[in-house]
Amino acid sequence: MITPKNNKRKSVFSDYLFQSLVILVGSWLIFALVAHVFTEIVWFREVGYLKTLLKRWQTEILLWLVTFAVSFSYLWGNLILANRYRWFLITEQEEINSEPKFFSLRTPQQKILPRSQIPKSREMGLSWILGLMFVSALIIGLMVVYYGQTAWQTWHQGEDLVKYGEFLPKNRKIYGIVWHLIPYFALKPWLFLLVMVIGLLSIITQKWGLRCTAIILSLFFALVVAGNWSVILQYLAPTKFNLAEPQFGKDISFYIFALPLWQLIEFWFGGLCLYAFISVTLSYLLSGESLSEGRFPGFSTPQLRHLYALGGASMLTLALHHWLNRYRLLYSERGVVYGVGYTDRFVGLPLETVLSLLAAAIAIWLLWRSIKRSVLPVQTRKQPHPLVWIIFIVVVYTLIQIAGALIAEAVQTIRVLPNELEVELPYIERSIIFTRSAFALNRIDDQIFEAEDSLTAEDIKNNPLTIQNIRLWDTRPLLQTNRQLQQIRLYYKFVDADIDRYNLQASAQANVNVSSKQQVIISARELDYEAVPERAKTWVNKHLVYTHGYGFTMAAVNLVDEGGLPYYFVKDIGTETEAGGLRTSSKAIEASIPIGKPRIYYGELTNTYAITRTKVKELDFPRGEENAYNVYDGTGGVKIGNYARRLIFAQYLKDWQMLFTGNFTKQTKILLKRNIQKRIRTIAPFLRYDQDPYLVVANTQPDKPVKETDHLYWIIDAYTTSKLYPYSEPG
Repeated sequence: MITPKNNKRKSVFSDYLFQSLVILVGSWLIFALVAHVFTEIVWFREVGYLKTLLKRWQTEILLWLVTFAVSFSYLWGNLILANRYRWFLITEQEEINSEPKFFSLRTPQQKILPRSQIPKSREMGLSWILGLMFVSALIIGLMVVYYGQTAWQTWHQGEDLVKYGEFLPKNRKIYGIVWHLIPYFALKPWLFLLVMVIGLLSIITQKWGLRCTAIILSLFFALVVAGNWSVILQYLAPTKFNLAEPQFGKDISFYIFALPLWQLIEFWFGGLCLYAFISVTLSYLLSGESLSEGRFPGFSTPQLRHLYALGGASMLTLALHHWLNRYRLLYSERGVVYGVGYTDRFVGLPLETVLSLLAAAIAIWLLWRSIKRSVLPVQTRKQPHPLVWIIFIVVVYTLIQIAGALIAEAVQTIRVLPNELEVELPYIERSIIFTRSAFALNRIDDQIFEAEDSLTAEDIKNNPLTIQNIRLWDTRPLLQTNRQLQQIRLYYKFVDADIDRYNLQASAQANVNVSSKQQVIISARELDYEAVPERAKTWVNKHLVYTHGYGFTMAAVNLVDEGGLPYYFVKDIGTETEAGGLRTSSKAIEASIPIGKPRIYYGELTNTYAITRTKVKELDFPRGEENAYNVYDGTGGVKIGNYARRLIFAQYLKDWQMLFTGNFTKQTKILLKRNIQKRIRTIAPFLRYDQDPYLVVANTQPDKPVKETDHLYWIIDAYTTSKLYPYSEPG
């Protein structure tokens, strides 16, 4: 038998257990955050871009705080105001002791009173209440899923963030949200069930359900805005193009730098105003136990003013939406050209302008209604139900949209298609001009080349570099040959081969056709840990032993060796004179190509982190039947240091084996983000990168002995790109 004393002890124990669990989970989350922040800081400091990281974090944190504060204050404040003005039930005795009776329910034991006002609109029956509840629940559920999905996509784009400001869906209206989610509903039917559950929970729990949803949406808004930090920074530091598009006369910089910010604001404010209006309407609609009573008495004057203000704010965001749609016509795909066409110019543009001005006028009217005072006695001013106005506005808006779409289709079919070249010619010219400008084709120096159909010995003699670099080899057959002859071990891989030019000393190459500027095919010999035998795949081997590839091959594009093989300038591993060196075809090549220490710690296959300068030596290169070993002597990497730092790195990498190994020393370093693509995208996620990094050999330290330094570098092309250049169709 459980006594009251035992119940008390059990309750105290449960509270203590819950508090301990909360403290434990909270401490772990804080530690995970500290580990992430610390590791990112030390890594960015190692690569020399710490200021870039701090600038990004500063912007993200500031945007998150401001967006969350504004969203939370707006939504929470409106719900508190709705709670103040909502209907509430009082007992008959409480009614006698309070204000005079204004409105009575059918139940004789209870009365309903608003705070200091009587209903100003007509009452609503149960069927209306249930219908509005269902629609509101659906919209709330759709909003939570939609904005949650957008927030998730914002923060899970990987390191390639060049789509910032361009990933947001073009349609932010409620039917646009539904249209956006339909493919997901088709693939995941349970998602629609989730939408309804979220909406119904928000309504069933009423006050706290709506407030919790407000907090969740505020978090989503903050995540989306903070995730678009580059949009804000680009807006604050624009570059003038000194070229205006002809439709609106705005400089191209407006579309590249300012329009993405306005789209982000539209995205944020649209969701903010929509949820505020729906949640406040529900708060009033469900107040006074309207469901159990079977009717809603109507909206009071304070309630109506509140709803008018929120409706006005929503219409302002709709006006902004249509105003921005005017500029988005410059990316229209209707018609034969990309950008504004004949139909867009004479139908789409006027339609968006009218809708924007109409929405703005309605917003002004609603805001005026929210602040104006009644001039007639309260008892005589029974207003039409607000739903009448809402339905009227929705019907008019929908009819204008439908009429605009029908007129646009009719103009396109009747006027444009039969005379397409004539009516679209000015817009085709615009598209050509701005496409050439976007791709810098207008800066090409055109020169006429008078081709001749005769080739003489004198021509060949006067163009030795061209003749001597005529390609006999392509990268694909060379890679196949490399994999057969130069791979040496199963765990080495030649991922790619690239064509480049090098200045070679030709004097010592009398027996072969080698020019001073020689076109070659170069390929890196990387280490692929996935190809290591299964029995050798241990934690020590993965991170401490198999740490780097070794060397490269370089072959002439225009030469063939014995047996039809490529003529390698550089190949193999190991020479008779120096273990670990690469074999060159001649002394001239050795003098021309600075080989040095050709260890490859960073590449296209280096997807694991490496721990160097440990008690375990690294596999350096194969030497006959055995292997040569090495200790990392480069400048890269972050020192692991004491046990606290080891714990931080273990949490960051989610690799707890680091805590228990005894192979670390005071000089041990960890090499993070070794994959070239991941590395550069982490440093500068706002650039668009070529998918093919290529290896080069260059002596950048001529004051040091060639054999004591590393001369291998990866080069990758990076671009600043945008899909928002007017009239220029993205590739």
